[in-house]
Amino acid sequence: MSFLKNHALLGERSEQARRLEVQALRTKEDARRIKEEIVTLNEWMEEHSKRENRLKEDAEQAESEMDRIEPKLREQIVRLREILPRYAKVRKLKAEYEKQTVQMTRCIDQCKAASEDYEEKYRIFFRRTGGDSCTRT
Repeated sequence: MSFLKNHALLGERSEQARRLEVQALRTKEDARRIKEEIVTLNEWMEEHSKRENRLKEDAEQAESEMDRIEPKLREQIVRLREILPRYAKVRKLKAEYEKQTVQMTRCIDQCKAASEDYEEKYRIFFRRTGGDSCTRT
C-alpha cells in the first residue's frame, strides 16, 4: 500500500509540477508581452517627446517673432487710428467734390444752352435791325 501511496503522491506532485510549469509558461509569455508593450511605449514616448520638443521650439520661435513684430504692429495701429479720421474727412470731401462737380457740369450745360439761345436771339435781332442798333441815337 505504501507503494500506491507513494505513487499517488508522486502523481499528485507531478500534476502540481505540470500546473506550475504551465503557469510559469503563461507568466513568461505575459512578461514577454509586457516587455514588448514597454518597448513600444518607450518608442512612442521618445517620438512624442521629439515632436513635443519641435513644437516647443516652433512656439518659442513664433513667440520671438511676435516679440519682434509686435512693436511695429502697435505703431501701425496708432498711425492708422490717427489717419482714419483724416481718411474719413477726405472721403467726405471727395463725395462733396463729386456732388459739386455734377452740379457745376449741369450749371455749365445750362449756361451753355442759355448762351447759345442768347446768341441765336442776338443774331436774329441784328438781322432784323440791320446790325446798326447800337449806332442810332
